Amino acid sequence: MLVIRLRRTGKKKKPSFRVIVAEKTMPIYGRFVDILGNVNLQADPKQININKEKALEWMKKGAKPSQTVSRLMIREGILKEEDVLRKPDKKRLKKKEAKLEKGGQEKAPEAPAQKVAGTQEEKPEKKSEEQSEEKPAEEVKPEIKEEKPAEEDKKEKVADKEELTRKESWQEEPKLENTEDKTAEEQK
Repeated sequence: MLVIRLRRTGKKKKPSFRVIVAEKTMPIYGRFVDILGNVNLQADPKQININKEKALEWMKKGAKPSQTVSRLMIREGILKEEDVLRKPDKKRLKKKEAKLEKGGQEKAPEAPAQKVAGTQEEKPEKKSEEQSEEKPAEEVKPEIKEEKPAEEDKKEKVADKEELTRKESWQEEPKLENTEDKTAEEQK
């Protein structure tokens, strides 16, 4: 299976890339079939040069562009966004799941409460104490309880048990039944 992908060239800390067609199983710096263009994102106006005819020809033969190359081709107008199947970004999905686990549910943006003009006649009335203390919808923030990870809960439980055993050991001091101690206390 053929793939259209990037191959790094250029100096240290000044990367530029070639857009190549290669066998999928070949290493990145291994053999390739054809060079379609080059990309230099470090230049002041970003330089993206991809030969449109060659790219479309190789795609007709069955070469599939990588995600990065497909985004570059969309930017250059070689491909349409509808033609490319986008895979979900794994890193973003993991971050999103982590946020959901920590914070509960995602917060939906709240729209401020607005009165529609002309629907009701506004009469000046005296506001009671309850109405004056109410906050507008913008200022009200829902309280979200932060759930602690299971490891922290276990550590706290172990610490609580240790503390209880210490307290119990202090309360249960060994009772000495020495007659000498009793007589000394009675004399005082």
